[in-house]
Amino acid sequence: MSPAFSRALNPLRFRPLMWMAIAAVGGVAAGAAWVEVLGAVSRADVRLLFPIFPALLCAFGAWLARRNGLGWRFFLATALFFAFTASAARRIVPPQGDISALTAIPANLDGPLKPISLQVRGVVADYPRNGDFSTQFPLDCTAPRRGRIWVSAPYGTNVQVGDIVSLQLELSALPTPGNWGERASFWRFIGNGCWCLGRKATVLETLGVEPSAFLARRIALWRQGILEHYERAFRGDGGETALRMRPFPAANAQIMTAMVFGEGGLSRPLPQTVRDDFRAAGLSHVLVASGTQVSVTVATF
Repeated sequence: MSPAFSRALNPLRFRPLMWMAIAAVGGVAAGAAWVEVLGAVSRADVRLLFPIFPALLCAFGAWLARRNGLGWRFFLATALFFAFTASAARRIVPPQGDISALTAIPANLDGPLKPISLQVRGVVADYPRNGDFSTQFPLDCTAPRRGRIWVSAPYGTNVQVGDIVSLQLELSALPTPGNWGERASFWRFIGNGCWCLGRKATVLETLGVEPSAFLARRIALWRQGILEHYERAFRGDGGETALRMRPFPAANAQIMTAMVFGEGGLSRPLPQTVRDDFRAAGLSHVLVASGTQVSVTVATF
């Protein structure tokens, strides 16, 4: 091996997490492509597990080449690649019997495909998010079928994580991304375990609270209290001297609160023009809850 080629391989040789990350990312992309090739509609399709076999063979090859540094790394990276391929392929298709099966296109479709209007019952699985025109949240359905739906309800719908609710909604399949800009929202639904959408949702009845959601609801109350504290501190107390004494204008106070809590934690969403300006400047990550926001909050206290 030439010295120049050896130096080029040094990052992969001395930084194992680098080639492991490359293998993992490549495996996830290959898993998505594998699902499209197979046309699988459920995790019950055993063909999704086919990449496990080359992964086992490569793992065996890594054991045989354990005394050869470069060969060991190559076989181990290939084994990781195929393992992530199989794992990703199973994660991006719904389990068997999921409620999304109701949105499957029938073989004898005659005319346009229409959404299904039905009544569902389930548990609000995550903290609701207020958008420009709707309140959105994932719903763990218990009836008429089990599964998870991404629900879009009217803006300001009063639900909390852990609420057991009965909804009337229009069920539809996930929209196929028409361009690269729409892929982010599509994979956000998949990442939340939702393979169908529930639009025009109306809360018919709140049936109680899921006992296992006690801690999540308590955290939501703490978070809301801290959020209100920051908003008052940035905006002022709202009294007669508010215009003269408030530290920042209302719009600036809202942006500063979003920088601490993330845009999803605001009681009212940021104006679309503000979000577009941050996106054009490449600073959208500033408005997303991350370790930076958590560090600022902890340092403040």
